[in-house]
Amino acid sequence: MPASSSSRVAKAGTTRPQVSASGRADQLMEPHPSLAPQHPTADIFQVLGQPVAAANAEVPTQDENHTTCVRFDDTGRYLAVGTKGGMIRLYESDSSTAEYQSVTTAQAYQVQIDPLNSIEIDSKVKDICWIPRCNQSALLLTANEKSIKLYRVATKRNRIVSGQNTSGFIGVLCSDPNCARLEIPQLIPTDSVTECKPKRVYATEHEYQINSLSLSSDGQHFLSSDDLIIHLWNTLYIEDSLKLVSIKPESMDDLNETITTSTFHPSQCNLFCFSTSKGITHLCDLRCNVTCDNYAAEFDASASQPSDAVDPFYAALLNGVSNLAFNPVNSNHFITRDYLTLKLWDMAMPAEPVSVISVQEELLRTALPDLYDSDTIFDKFEVSWSPDAKYVATGMYRHEWALVNMSTETVYFQSPTAAAARKSALNGPPAVKGRGTAPKRATPSPAPAVPVMLRPAVGPQPEPYSDRDFLSKSLALQYHPKTGLIAAGNGGETLLYSVASSGGSRDRDRW
Repeated sequence: MPASSSSRVAKAGTTRPQVSASGRADQLMEPHPSLAPQHPTADIFQVLGQPVAAANAEVPTQDENHTTCVRFDDTGRYLAVGTKGGMIRLYESDSSTAEYQSVTTAQAYQVQIDPLNSIEIDSKVKDICWIPRCNQSALLLTANEKSIKLYRVATKRNRIVSGQNTSGFIGVLCSDPNCARLEIPQLIPTDSVTECKPKRVYATEHEYQINSLSLSSDGQHFLSSDDLIIHLWNTLYIEDSLKLVSIKPESMDDLNETITTSTFHPSQCNLFCFSTSKGITHLCDLRCNVTCDNYAAEFDASASQPSDAVDPFYAALLNGVSNLAFNPVNSNHFITRDYLTLKLWDMAMPAEPVSVISVQEELLRTALPDLYDSDTIFDKFEVSWSPDAKYVATGMYRHEWALVNMSTETVYFQSPTAAAARKSALNGPPAVKGRGTAPKRATPSPAPAVPVMLRPAVGPQPEPYSDRDFLSKSLALQYHPKTGLIAAGNGGETLLYSVASSGGSRDRDRW
């Protein structure tokens, strides 16, 4: 793979010195240390899951434990993690320590064969969507390539029977003189158990691979989109759905774009957006037309190319939107992520994006031919807003992620040197062998948070990406809905980072 650029250039967030008439740059006054801008910091707060098996270390994305989706519920109490093997792992936050503990797992999907097309249906969990709870139970929607399921998460208390008037053998009355008086058996509660059980399996309406789920603000309807069609479902009805959008041409030879993601508006249940591989985001209003043949607005990003140095052939691929997220504070704004950049849009200004922020363009520009040959150029990275909408986080390669200050458009990158510190501090003592038994790992002791400095996209930069770095990708990522925690997939593990803004404090313990 050709070597990419060894330095990253920030397209925003930097200040150029003023040049006087004499042609010399004027000296800028340095601010007082107390007033100087501070970089945000992040701590590896917790490590969930288990590392990728050694047999799949060369290609970690093929491991069954590889994290494909991470989702917090609307309260932040629960965290659901989907894997490539079709497993859903549920974690619950401890109210005293704010740490997440594993409560249950569920095998949602298995590898199947499509009998009509004679193709294999992967068990990988493509998306998870939590439904706001209205009682003690929680509900979540899951999807793989073809099937959508509704799971119920509930906590129940186990009970044991006490006072059966019997001896140690069932059906034999107690011969003790003190047992002359019959007692009424009682159920005594013991420990609590959280269960995740399937409640509904929706009809297989999708002919192509499902790529996203999105819940409406009314909590009763949700969208499911595949490569060409978007369906509207009611959570109570599993047999029927309404086809909202279809971009399928009469002849598949004329196919020139696909749907990449769809998202409901966070507060208006009649509005939703969907994006395509051409980089166009369509805004649809269900009050105008139920089938959404005509769009309320179109946000075309093809006019804003990643760079003039990029070949037009690759530029058409780079514009494809992989993820979309609405601003949680001002829902008139939303941000889209393509392969190299982030684009901030205003719903009242569909002609061009408000800003274009480069994330990893400098490192990948010269590697585009190899990325295309290996299909890596089609990787889809997620984007997520912080609860106060001041920051945006998105995934990258080398198990890195980027944090963007939206007020200054400054990009910060997670330091790759944090991996060594994380393994030494959080993995516990090395494995030990017992006599006559298989190797086992000693129980790790609780470790403090590992500091992870976030470096700005200026100054000294790490080495360019290697071939192995492209196999280590952080595609799944989400911000906690109420605090500064970020959950990011890291192979078979899910890392929780506690992010603090400049001059701020980590409020992970607040709910």
